[in-house]
Amino acid sequence: MKTFEFKQHQVKKAFLIGIPYLIVVFLICYFLFGGINGMADKVNNMGSFRGALVIGAVILIPLFLIQRIAHPKIRVDIDSEKITVKQKGKNDLHILLNSIGKIDMNISVINRINMYNKQGQLITFFHDTNNSETAKLIFNEIERNLNFDCTSGSKNFFNTTIETKVCLEK
Repeated sequence: MKTFEFKQHQVKKAFLIGIPYLIVVFLICYFLFGGINGMADKVNNMGSFRGALVIGAVILIPLFLIQRIAHPKIRVDIDSEKITVKQKGKNDLHILLNSIGKIDMNISVINRINMYNKQGQLITFFHDTNNSETAKLIFNEIERNLNFDCTSGSKNFFNTTIETKVCLEK
């Protein structure tokens, strides 16, 4: 059995938390300081050091906390029969390897593995926020335990060639 631990990148969750937070902070500042000109005057009167300190405290620190919520740490255990996904505060997800119909890597999103059932519905995905090698290692381990036909390819992303793979049930 192989085990992988990483922070799962969840774009929708990050946007659902981060964008409303920034809007609320902007609206509070807008009404508190009397509009855009009032906010600009307040920042000019504070000076650059205190202005940077306030912006850091009000915007950046909470965004880092939001990032911790939006990118939870998960653990993936892969053996010859199943994949187990563990995340703090959630029930474990057990995926039998014989229930997988398709698996792809770097197709829709860079560094993301999508797993589909035999009906073509997305079961789960793995998307590491920090390390692009994690997706390759997880994909190779799953591929090793499946008897699928795999096709490799590549796509360009900002002058970098990214390896893509699709594996389908035989």
